[in-house]
Amino acid sequence: MKIENTTHARWAEKIMNDIGEKEYYDLFSVSNEGVSISPHLTNNPNSIINPDNLLFPKNWHIMGDIDCGNNIDLNREIKKLLENDINNFTLYNYKNENIDKSIISRGNFFISSNKFIEQTELNIIIEPKLDSLSHLNLNDYVNEKFILNISSEFFKKSGANIVQEIAFLVSVASELLDKYGINIIEKISFEVIQGNNYFFEIAKIQVLRILWSIISKEYGKQIDDCIITAKPSTKNKTMKILIIIL
Repeated sequence: MKIENTTHARWAEKIMNDIGEKEYYDLFSVSNEGVSISPHLTNNPNSIINPDNLLFPKNWHIMGDIDCGNNIDLNREIKKLLENDINNFTLYNYKNENIDKSIISRGNFFISSNKFIEQTELNIIIEPKLDSLSHLNLNDYVNEKFILNISSEFFKKSGANIVQEIAFLVSVASELLDKYGINIIEKISFEVIQGNNYFFEIAKIQVLRILWSIISKEYGKQIDDCIITAKPSTKNKTMKILIIIL
């Protein structure tokens, strides 16, 4: 491997002096996506992305997930999260449990569902099952306040790498736009499953945001600030737990 850039050459020489030449070259690797990984920061002049044109959201929020099917005191769980400055909540397996009016006024509540829900004062997050979109009928929600959240969890559990994960997400979003029209474009949000490669996962979110900006522009309404939720991978956690046990 030839080190040509002067700055990189100095870094390479310093690292090799510290740990040895063979050990230095062992630090280089290739990801599952075929991306070469250097042990130090590099500047690629051939990059197709201009760093001056990156897209960033105006606000960042923490979303608290609550499973209402675990016989919990829902109001108590919400208060715990509010005490930790978390005021956005997704309720899973929600069955019209009573939520104190004083609590509702302090946060943003979303009911997660992949099927029609009767009229509710809470927001609705529709999370379709991506192994089959044929059961989804958004016409049922025409008069409801909802977000159409497209999650990559199904794809990640099926073994998709980062490139495939992004491709599947925007493909599903495009399919839904083709089916239901431009009126739902502002309701579409994305949920990505975060792996253990910190910098790759940051880049993944930025790439998804840029791609959706380009694609949505082609549909006639450019969206630069789509909502993207990042969730830790349970697959990675399970693997780590198994390694510890073994």
